Amino acid sequence: MSTPASNSHSRFIRIARWCSHHRWQTFVGWVLLVVAVSVLGSAVGTAKIDDFRLPGTESQRAYDVLAEHSPQQNGLVDQLVYVARDGTLKESALQARSSASASGSTTR
Repeated sequence: MSTPASNSHSRFIRIARWCSHHRWQTFVGWVLLVVAVSVLGSAVGTAKIDDFRLPGTESQRAYDVLAEHSPQQNGLVDQLVYVARDGTLKESALQARSSASASGSTTR
């Protein structure tokens, strides 16, 4: 048993055929849609977030411990780790290079 062929095509096939026959209108429509979404996104804007709190997370607990024990370094300081390829970092040449790079990386 075969099903009778339907003369009416699905909505998506009709849209695809219209887009194929009206390429410039389709292109202009997509460009206008992208511009409209961009303008709408700019109009809505973004909120500036000053408080990065995530209650109940391990990161928040670590941040709170750091704030309690060392408030002057709370989130403002990066830690640099140096590893000597050969020898130790106590050698004067390596110590001078690491000190020079560390002093050049401070911005505050």
